[in-house]
Amino acid sequence: MGLTLIEALVALVIISVGVLAIARLQGDLVASSSASKARAEAIQLAESDIERLRSVSTAADFQDALDALDLDENGQKELEGSYATYTVTIALNEQTDADGQVRAVAPDVTITWDDRRDDQQTVQMGTFVVWDDPRVSFAATQTDDEDSDDGGGFVDRPTGEGAMGEDDDTPLDPDDADVETVERDEIDDLLDDGTEILVDTDSGQAQLVRDGEVLMTMQSSTGSGRDPDDNLLYFSTISGRVYIDEDYDLSGNNPDLVPEWTRVVSSDAAYCTRFRGDEIFVFDEEDEDLHNPIDPENEDHLGKEGNAYYYDYQCYFAEGWYGNIGIVRYDGIGNHDRICVGSPEHDDPVEDLWDSKKPRLASARRYRGFYYDPLSLRVSAAGIGVNPSPDEGEPRYVPQHVPGHDFLLTEMTGQPSHVDCGYAWEDVVTADHYQADNPGINFCLLDLVGDGNLECMPDGDPGTLEQTTIIAGDLISLSPSGQDDVSSMGFARSDYECDVHPSENRYECRIFRDASQGQPAWSDTLELQLENEVCSIDHNYQGDGSIGYTPETVTFEQVTEFGHIKLDIGIDEAGCDP
Repeated sequence: MGLTLIEALVALVIISVGVLAIARLQGDLVASSSASKARAEAIQLAESDIERLRSVSTAADFQDALDALDLDENGQKELEGSYATYTVTIALNEQTDADGQVRAVAPDVTITWDDRRDDQQTVQMGTFVVWDDPRVSFAATQTDDEDSDDGGGFVDRPTGEGAMGEDDDTPLDPDDADVETVERDEIDDLLDDGTEILVDTDSGQAQLVRDGEVLMTMQSSTGSGRDPDDNLLYFSTISGRVYIDEDYDLSGNNPDLVPEWTRVVSSDAAYCTRFRGDEIFVFDEEDEDLHNPIDPENEDHLGKEGNAYYYDYQCYFAEGWYGNIGIVRYDGIGNHDRICVGSPEHDDPVEDLWDSKKPRLASARRYRGFYYDPLSLRVSAAGIGVNPSPDEGEPRYVPQHVPGHDFLLTEMTGQPSHVDCGYAWEDVVTADHYQADNPGINFCLLDLVGDGNLECMPDGDPGTLEQTTIIAGDLISLSPSGQDDVSSMGFARSDYECDVHPSENRYECRIFRDASQGQPAWSDTLELQLENEVCSIDHNYQGDGSIGYTPETVTFEQVTEFGHIKLDIGIDEAGCDP
């Protein structure tokens, strides 16, 4: 009996321990489920605030969406959720244009809450939100030529005059009398990377060739391989170095970074090579490895400067290219991996310039040439090497070779900021090696050409871009004598331009409006300096608002048209019939 009682007690103890373990496990599962639901809800709250910013159409709506975040003076707000009470902290990092209008934000969102155990939990999210006037994007694609098949538009294609090589492309023959080889040693900053540039001076085609393979082609916009000064027309280049922090473990079975799988790539029609000094190597897509066509046995692909390894790169672009150059890692990116551009030694007088060289966190650099054309009253795009307003006798395109556009790959813990990139450049590469004028996130291609009279506009962002409404029509005489005369006409409240052509009985007025500020409509009064009266009007306007007239004026109320309004005005020196 005693042994049976002892066995029962032991069994009871074992069962009790098991039941307690199951109960604890059940509690942990409930707590874990609650924590997961709270975290998912926190992420949803962070994303909802950001998505509201993305969904607006006008500048005013964008500002309203920012105000609707309802943050206190510390950039915080409390939200009551289904699973917790959340503290939302948003650092907007606003970017404004010259008029003080907020055009972009780079919000860093942090949400904190206490879980069931009163432990503080945190979710962080960062992104970049830009407002652009949708009418500008539409205008960039429309064409004035109704018979055009290519879509037209006043912004040139980012590929410029280039195209990637095809398998059936035949390399130009260097022995042909019309074919010339570009001599790299005679051209500053055009680096020898194992490729060859051939130019057909008769057809205007240039080829980038390696080992009998056509990597890229360019067709000169002039149809000739030479400019008016008899200089060859061929590819432009941008080159630089990719620095890798020596603290990265590059060896072993599980390295922090695999240099061979870290590549410089460019958007659209472009080709980038990778090399180090006179050591040239290329990436093989099939086995995902680097090979040196000059010395296949040499596997040392990296140089060393300061506290960093490095390799060189050079990207080729055709006439008129614009786009991005960035770093791609095929080995994956860790939580602490960061890429920096810019220079801590920059001498920009204003750090918030669009093309500031201020150190920034960025995996890609943007190359743009958007500018405001006062003749067409539009934003246009000039790619690399293109001068959109050359002086008489000067070439429109001159090949450019731009060195010193470097990147730094490093590790940063915590919540790194752009300031940390400045420290990284100084600590890793050291001042003896990094370029003081290394570009930041943006580079203005117009700085390479012309006489400095052109200025880049941020990403085609019109800033104070004015779009034009043309109001034009006939001045129709209603008097029997037909002697009615309008000497001049103009708007009452604005300095809009009007031209009157009495001999042709017609007029034309140009209404300038700020498209970037999202102005939906305009109102004004067109005054006619005449001794007779306005008796009738006939127009094709079908939008919102209205167009009316009095004996001396034509009135426009809340007109939304951004294109062309045909408006015929009937006048009579004897006055209008009742």
